[in-house]
Amino acid sequence: MDASSILTTLLGSSSVSNIGKLCDIDSGTVSTVLAQALPALLKGADKQASDKESAKGFASALAEHAGVSTANLGAFMKNVDLDDGAKIIKHML
Repeated sequence: MDASSILTTLLGSSSVSNIGKLCDIDSGTVSTVLAQALPALLKGADKQASDKESAKGFASALAEHAGVSTANLGAFMKNVDLDDGAKIIKHML
């Protein structure tokens, strides 16, 4: 799945609604948070890709999760490794 497909899925009304239900917040808040967070995360991913050593480590970290299905967002969210996700986001920011 390419980045455009991931963003389209993530920002789709069904995904926003499901994330809101799982986090017990309204869809409008989810949309606002995603709209504000995604540019910073994409900029961080771009920065990681600009240096060969960083890109290699970043790609390795992402590859560890490449086989994880997000088809069922509810199941995906219940099984998220928050510690590992926090490490990836820390590197991006």
